Order: sequence, then C-alpha cells, then structure tokens
Amino acid sequence: MAKRGLDNRAENKDGRIREKNGAARVKNLEGDYPVLGKLFGPEKTLTDIKRKYKVNSLDEVLKVARKDARK
Repeated sequence: MAKRGLDNRAENKDGRIREKNGAARVKNLEGDYPVLGKLFGPEKTLTDIKRKYKVNSLDEVLKVARKDARK
C-alpha cells in the first residue's frame, strides 16, 4: 500500500507525492484551504491564482493569499 502524503495524496511509484491539478477549482479546494474561498470566486482555478501571484506551487499561493487575507 502506498504511503499517504499531504492532503491524503498518495505517492506514485517513484516516491513523489502527486501535485494538485492546476484545473482544480476553488470550490473543490476550499474545504482544505478556506483562505482561497475567502479571496477568490468558486470558479477560479488553481492555475488562475498561480498566474495572478506569479508563483509555481500551491504552497506559495497559500503564503501570499494568507498575507492578502490579513489586509
């Protein structure tokens, strides 16, 4: 059985944790990441948000989004 990674994602055969799909919509992510639901509409995609903040990963998006949420 594969180990479970972040957000209950499974490792693939080479041991890497699968990344979140860029087409994932905020409405599907806000259960795990409520800050995204507060800042963006439910139909925004992870790719849209990454482009807005000019970052490459969900982790970086969350860091910047949390700063924006505090303003």
